[in-house]
Amino acid sequence: LTEWLYTAGLGVHCRALVAPDAAPHALLSVSRGSHQRLRATENELTRLLEDDLASTGVGVVMRWLDDHAPPALRQGSGGVTIPHGAGRYLAWRGLQDRIERVGVAAACGMVA
Repeated sequence: LTEWLYTAGLGVHCRALVAPDAAPHALLSVSRGSHQRLRATENELTRLLEDDLASTGVGVVMRWLDDHAPPALRQGSGGVTIPHGAGRYLAWRGLQDRIERVGVAAACGMVA
């Protein structure tokens, strides 16, 4: 799951390079309200994600990164349904410091 999230986070940062004026909700492909809810629940979602980070398999990828997965497949620990865009949001936020430090190209492994 960690590699999938890293790639998803890079994708959002790359999208921001292509569309520098895009609002964060547009970069994440969620509504403005969904983005605000993701921000408000970031700590709780991070705790839920930590439970799944060491996991492998299509189930955790669908739970965190597939917005079309049915709610039953998007349930995390304690029966909490992972909201659409949560994986992309947390991946984007989680890579922010690295991107600021080394840049997108280096984070992608494309060192010049």
